[in-house]
Amino acid sequence: ALFESAGHSSHHAYVLDVLPTKERVETQAYMYSALNVGFTLGALIGCPDKADDLARTLEDRVRAVASETRFRLPRPRVYFEEWDDPMISGICWVSELIEVAGGDDIFAEKRSAAAAKDRIVSADDILSRAPDVILASWCGKKVRRDKISTRPGWQNIPAVANDRIHEIKSPLILQPGPAALTDGLDAIREALV
Repeated sequence: ALFESAGHSSHHAYVLDVLPTKERVETQAYMYSALNVGFTLGALIGCPDKADDLARTLEDRVRAVASETRFRLPRPRVYFEEWDDPMISGICWVSELIEVAGGDDIFAEKRSAAAAKDRIVSADDILSRAPDVILASWCGKKVRRDKISTRPGWQNIPAVANDRIHEIKSPLILQPGPAALTDGLDAIREALV
């Protein structure tokens, strides 16, 4: 199953099971935070069945995207910039959605770090990993593509050389929940094509 249900009192937590990475990473933290919000709200307003239906709908959607992109080759190498100064790589659900959408997060090893300070990366790290695509969402601040493309040495990064720098609006991707699994995932997919 895409989301393996793990019962927790009267609601469920889910584990995303579609990532095409070499090592499977349980993403219970993300799915729990994204879907548990819905379960909690559903329970509070007396609609737990509707909340479960929403989770199933989201599960089906993510499963469909993952099956379309699972064997896409080549998989673009993606840098997601959550903040520009200091440069912060994407949080867990963003990294996971990049992989579901058919890309490889160049900082996937940092995905489990919830604190932004633990996801700070250097320009040299990014240069050495040479992303094919740069996705940016500066947490409520407009992304300035020129600020990214004119960083020293970055003209040699494939994403910059091929003009593949894309902004994803913060409300679509930086909050765990249905928007990230729908509009956020769509924005990532479009940028990776």
